[in-house]
Amino acid sequence: MDSSLYFMGISFAILSGIINNSGIILQKKVVNEIRAEVKFGRGLIKDPLWLFGLIIQLVIGTIFFLLAQVYIGPALVPGLM
Repeated sequence: MDSSLYFMGISFAILSGIINNSGIILQKKVVNEIRAEVKFGRGLIKDPLWLFGLIIQLVIGTIFFLLAQVYIGPALVPGLM
């Protein structure tokens, strides 16, 4: 296996972890700011920042996760994330 592909896979795994955790932080920020008089579920779904965090976490993070799996295999990816 070419070493440049190996390092690219490592980069994808680390980037996937960064993107995944960034999405979680955005979602957590919205959850902490929801007022008590607003219904919790509706407050989350209507907030664009929470939706953006969800898209980052599930879509973009998953793409980099799968790319990392292709280049370095399933054993190293969870540890690098």
